Amino acid sequence: MIGDTPVISATSEWRLLLNELLEVGTKITPTSLGANWRGKVNKEMLGIYTRVPMTLPVVLCPGRKLGYRFLAAEAAWILSGDNRLETIVPYAKALVNLSDDGRTLSGAYGPPFIDQLSYTTRALTQDEASRQAVITLWRPRPELGLEIPCSLTLQFIIRDATLHTLVMMRSSDAWMGLPYDWHCFSMMSAYQLLILRDRYPDLLLGDLTVMAGSQHLYQTDWEKAQECVDRNDLLVEDMNPLDLTQLDGPEDLIQHLWEVARYHPEKGWEDDFGCDWLKEVV
Repeated sequence: MIGDTPVISATSEWRLLLNELLEVGTKITPTSLGANWRGKVNKEMLGIYTRVPMTLPVVLCPGRKLGYRFLAAEAAWILSGDNRLETIVPYAKALVNLSDDGRTLSGAYGPPFIDQLSYTTRALTQDEASRQAVITLWRPRPELGLEIPCSLTLQFIIRDATLHTLVMMRSSDAWMGLPYDWHCFSMMSAYQLLILRDRYPDLLLGDLTVMAGSQHLYQTDWEKAQECVDRNDLLVEDMNPLDLTQLDGPEDLIQHLWEVARYHPEKGWEDDFGCDWLKEVV
């Protein structure tokens, strides 16, 4: 959480973060290999954390035109353990520019998440108070390339019958990346909760805390970010919260996210099984 303002939704936390970066961020110009936006001026704060409720992790600000179909597709792609470009590129063609081999994304979170999920499930099943349910998303000794993972670890903690998640990131772009990251990490947590439901039937989804070594905002986005901070008429805060009781299990979450991603207004929903999550913003 930035400052002492109570967290209401991802939108309110995001605006606070943008304002903080614009007001007190330090200008830097990193020089590194990678995508076109790297090596450009940005405002940065070090060691920043943000906190959002995982039942309301979607930024709803028309001034930031998020791709909500991609938002859903990326989460479903991760929960499926996928790293293939062919699966995700239909929702974000620019991702081909981040691939080192033209076929996969080497920094994709899906494979390490699914590979280690059985471990975190065992840790939390055996000990409700466990502090050991950690997934490592960072590859040891990664090669320099186009796509180095931004996230290091993801930790699940159960307290007071509520599943909370803490994420460590080496780098976080407040405008381009963080709105998508908040949603992805929340869906990863929801997936973990649904797996744990047999053991903890009353488990609730709590807060997501993201700690970033470098939280930054690129100069190309400063004007748009300032508009989102200043104009209350660009806000939408009436989204329905995520209700996991509408889902029978973890695979239902993946199915629903793919349905949202594939939705076409002229065709309607292919299979509506009663979960409204994300549908009102697509």
